[in-house]
Amino acid sequence: MISTTDSHYYSLDIDTDFKKVPLTTIGLQVFPRSGKQYGFLYKLTKGQDFNTFPRLQMMRFKHDPKIAQRIFDEFHGGKDLFPDDILMNHWKACNRDKLVLSNRTVLANQVNNPGSSVDDLTHELENLGYEIRDYIPTFTKDELKEYYAAIKKGFWNEFCSRIYIPGDNGSILNALKSLPSDKRYKWAFEEGIPYTIDYNQGVVLKKFASCLK
Repeated sequence: MISTTDSHYYSLDIDTDFKKVPLTTIGLQVFPRSGKQYGFLYKLTKGQDFNTFPRLQMMRFKHDPKIAQRIFDEFHGGKDLFPDDILMNHWKACNRDKLVLSNRTVLANQVNNPGSSVDDLTHELENLGYEIRDYIPTFTKDELKEYYAAIKKGFWNEFCSRIYIPGDNGSILNALKSLPSDKRYKWAFEEGIPYTIDYNQGVVLKKFASCLK
Protein backbone atom coordinates (compact mmCIF):
# COMPACT_ATOMS: atom_id res chain seq x y z
CA MET A 1 0.00 0.00 0.00
CA ILE A 2 1.38 3.40 -1.04
CA SER A 3 0.57 6.34 1.23
CA THR A 4 1.18 10.09 1.07
CA THR A 5 3.66 11.62 3.52
CA ASP A 6 4.73 15.19 4.27
CA SER A 7 8.39 16.01 4.74
CA HIS A 8 10.24 19.27 5.40
CA TYR A 9 13.56 20.66 4.21
CA TYR A 10 15.48 23.86 4.87
CA SER A 11 16.80 25.66 1.79
CA LEU A 12 20.42 26.65 2.45
CA ASP A 13 21.82 29.97 1.23
CA ILE A 14 25.62 29.73 1.18
CA ASP A 15 26.02 33.54 1.03
CA THR A 16 24.11 34.20 4.26
CA ASP A 17 23.89 30.95 6.21
CA PHE A 18 26.65 30.38 8.78
CA LYS A 19 27.34 34.16 8.67
CA LYS A 20 24.15 36.14 9.23
CA VAL A 21 21.91 33.49 10.81
CA PRO A 22 22.59 31.25 13.85
CA LEU A 23 23.19 28.16 11.72
CA THR A 24 26.21 25.94 12.38
CA THR A 25 27.43 22.46 11.57
CA ILE A 26 27.10 20.07 14.50
CA GLY A 27 30.61 18.84 13.88
CA LEU A 28 32.32 15.72 15.09
CA GLN A 29 31.73 14.98 18.75
CA VAL A 30 32.35 12.06 21.08
CA PHE A 31 28.79 11.07 20.22
CA PRO A 32 28.91 9.03 16.96
CA ARG A 33 25.56 10.18 15.57
CA SER A 34 26.60 13.66 14.41
CA GLY A 35 29.62 12.29 12.57
CA LYS A 36 27.42 9.79 10.74
CA GLN A 37 24.56 12.13 9.85
CA TYR A 38 26.42 15.36 9.04
CA GLY A 39 23.70 17.41 10.70
CA PHE A 40 23.22 21.13 11.16
CA LEU A 41 22.15 23.13 14.20
CA TYR A 42 19.88 26.18 14.05
CA LYS A 43 19.91 28.01 17.36
CA LEU A 44 16.41 29.18 18.27
CA THR A 45 15.35 31.59 20.96
CA LYS A 46 12.88 30.33 23.56
CA GLY A 47 9.38 30.20 22.11
CA GLN A 48 10.57 30.61 18.52
CA ASP A 49 8.71 28.35 16.06
CA PHE A 50 11.02 26.86 13.44
CA ASN A 51 8.02 25.75 11.36
CA THR A 52 7.20 29.39 10.55
CA PHE A 53 10.55 30.08 8.87
CA PRO A 54 10.03 31.12 5.22
CA ARG A 55 12.95 28.99 4.01
CA LEU A 56 11.56 25.86 5.61
CA GLN A 57 9.62 24.13 2.85
CA MET A 58 7.16 21.26 2.92
CA MET A 59 7.25 18.56 0.28
CA ARG A 60 4.57 15.92 -0.15
CA PHE A 61 5.63 12.57 -1.56
CA LYS A 62 4.31 9.07 -1.99
CA HIS A 63 5.59 6.57 0.55
CA ASP A 64 6.15 3.05 -0.76
CA PRO A 65 6.78 0.50 2.05
CA LYS A 66 8.88 -1.70 -0.26
CA ILE A 67 11.25 1.16 -1.06
CA ALA A 68 11.35 2.20 2.59
CA GLN A 69 12.27 -1.36 3.60
CA ARG A 70 15.03 -1.47 0.99
CA ILE A 71 16.55 1.78 2.31
CA PHE A 72 16.14 0.53 5.88
CA ASP A 73 18.07 -2.63 4.99
CA GLU A 74 20.79 -0.70 3.14
CA PHE A 75 21.45 1.29 6.32
CA HIS A 76 21.55 -1.98 8.31
CA GLY A 77 18.35 -1.34 10.20
CA GLY A 78 19.29 2.26 10.89
CA LYS A 79 22.53 1.39 12.73
CA ASP A 80 24.58 3.33 10.19
CA LEU A 81 22.68 6.50 11.06
CA PHE A 82 22.07 5.75 14.74
CA PRO A 83 25.15 3.82 15.90
CA ASP A 84 25.51 2.48 19.43
CA ASP A 85 26.28 5.30 21.83
CA ILE A 86 27.40 4.42 25.36
CA LEU A 87 25.87 7.62 26.75
CA MET A 88 22.50 7.02 25.09
CA ASN A 89 22.48 3.37 26.12
CA HIS A 90 23.25 4.40 29.71
CA TRP A 91 20.45 6.99 29.70
CA LYS A 92 17.95 4.47 28.34
CA ALA A 93 18.95 1.93 30.99
CA CYS A 94 18.40 4.51 33.73
CA ASN A 95 15.00 5.49 32.37
CA ARG A 96 13.25 2.17 31.84
CA ASP A 97 10.50 2.95 34.33
CA LYS A 98 10.53 6.73 34.54
CA LEU A 99 12.09 9.70 32.77
CA VAL A 100 14.73 10.89 35.22
CA LEU A 101 17.24 13.74 34.86
CA SER A 102 20.02 14.82 37.17
CA ASN A 103 19.75 18.28 38.68
CA ARG A 104 23.27 18.80 37.32
CA THR A 105 21.78 18.57 33.83
CA VAL A 106 19.29 21.31 34.65
CA LEU A 107 22.10 23.47 36.04
CA ALA A 108 24.19 22.96 32.91
CA ASN A 109 21.21 23.97 30.79
CA GLN A 110 20.72 27.08 32.89
CA VAL A 111 24.38 28.04 32.36
CA ASN A 112 23.70 28.00 28.63
CA ASN A 113 20.40 29.86 29.09
CA PRO A 114 21.06 32.56 31.70
CA GLY A 115 17.67 34.14 30.95
CA SER A 116 15.92 31.18 32.60
CA SER A 117 16.19 30.26 36.26
CA VAL A 118 16.87 26.74 37.52
CA ASP A 119 13.40 26.66 39.08
CA ASP A 120 11.76 27.66 35.78
CA LEU A 121 13.63 24.97 33.88
CA THR A 122 12.85 22.38 36.54
CA HIS A 123 9.11 23.14 36.45
CA GLU A 124 9.15 23.08 32.64
CA LEU A 125 10.80 19.65 32.59
CA GLU A 126 8.47 18.31 35.28
CA ASN A 127 5.49 19.44 33.20
CA LEU A 128 6.93 17.37 30.35
CA GLY A 129 6.96 14.29 32.57
CA TYR A 130 10.57 14.29 33.82
CA GLU A 131 11.61 13.70 37.41
CA ILE A 132 14.56 15.80 38.57
CA ARG A 133 16.80 14.05 41.11
CA ASP A 134 19.83 15.20 43.08
CA TYR A 135 22.46 12.75 41.88
CA ILE A 136 25.61 12.59 39.78
CA PRO A 137 25.27 10.23 36.78
CA THR A 138 27.94 7.51 36.79
CA PHE A 139 28.77 4.60 34.52
CA THR A 140 28.51 1.04 35.76
CA LYS A 141 31.60 -1.18 35.89
CA ASP A 142 30.34 -3.09 32.84
CA GLU A 143 29.83 0.14 30.88
CA LEU A 144 33.34 1.32 31.75
CA LYS A 145 34.78 -2.02 30.63
CA GLU A 146 32.96 -1.58 27.35
CA TYR A 147 34.43 1.90 26.98
CA TYR A 148 38.02 0.87 27.76
CA ALA A 149 37.67 -2.08 25.39
CA ALA A 150 36.70 0.34 22.62
CA ILE A 151 39.75 2.49 23.45
CA LYS A 152 42.03 -0.55 23.13
CA LYS A 153 40.51 -1.29 19.71
CA GLY A 154 41.56 2.14 18.45
CA PHE A 155 38.50 4.27 19.11
CA TRP A 156 40.51 7.42 19.87
CA ASN A 157 42.71 7.29 16.76
CA GLU A 158 39.70 6.54 14.59
CA PHE A 159 37.83 9.43 16.19
CA CYS A 160 40.70 11.87 15.64
CA SER A 161 41.22 10.73 12.05
CA ARG A 162 37.78 12.09 11.13
CA ILE A 163 38.37 15.58 12.55
CA TYR A 164 39.08 18.49 10.21
CA ILE A 165 40.58 21.58 11.86
CA PRO A 166 40.62 24.60 9.49
CA GLY A 167 44.07 26.18 9.24
CA ASP A 168 45.78 23.50 11.31
CA ASN A 169 49.23 22.49 10.06
CA GLY A 170 48.87 19.20 11.88
CA SER A 171 50.08 20.30 15.30
CA ILE A 172 46.60 20.54 16.89
CA LEU A 173 45.48 17.20 15.49
CA ASN A 174 48.72 15.54 16.61
CA ALA A 175 48.24 17.01 20.08
CA LEU A 176 44.78 15.42 20.22
CA LYS A 177 46.14 12.05 19.11
CA SER A 178 48.84 12.18 21.78
CA LEU A 179 46.42 12.78 24.69
CA PRO A 180 46.41 9.08 25.75
CA SER A 181 50.14 9.33 26.51
CA ASP A 182 49.80 12.60 28.47
CA LYS A 183 50.00 11.75 32.18
CA ARG A 184 47.32 14.39 32.93
CA TYR A 185 44.73 12.46 30.89
CA LYS A 186 45.82 8.82 31.17
CA TRP A 187 42.86 8.14 33.47
CA ALA A 188 40.53 8.77 30.54
CA PHE A 189 42.21 6.11 28.41
CA GLU A 190 43.52 3.49 30.83
CA GLU A 191 41.52 1.48 33.33
CA GLY A 192 42.26 1.72 37.04
CA ILE A 193 43.81 5.21 37.15
CA PRO A 194 42.09 7.70 39.52
CA TYR A 195 40.81 10.68 37.59
CA THR A 196 41.98 14.22 38.22
CA ILE A 197 40.44 17.30 36.62
CA ASP A 198 41.81 20.84 36.79
CA TYR A 199 38.72 23.01 36.45
CA ASN A 200 40.90 26.08 35.85
CA GLN A 201 42.12 24.60 32.58
CA GLY A 202 40.08 25.64 29.56
CA VAL A 203 37.06 27.82 28.93
CA VAL A 204 34.51 25.00 28.89
CA LEU A 205 35.64 23.48 32.20
CA LYS A 206 35.55 26.88 33.90
CA LYS A 207 32.08 27.56 32.53
CA PHE A 208 30.58 24.27 33.69
CA ALA A 209 32.66 23.69 36.84
CA SER A 210 29.64 24.15 39.10
CA CYS A 211 27.82 21.36 37.23
CA LEU A 212 30.72 18.92 37.13
CA LYS A 213 32.20 19.11 40.62
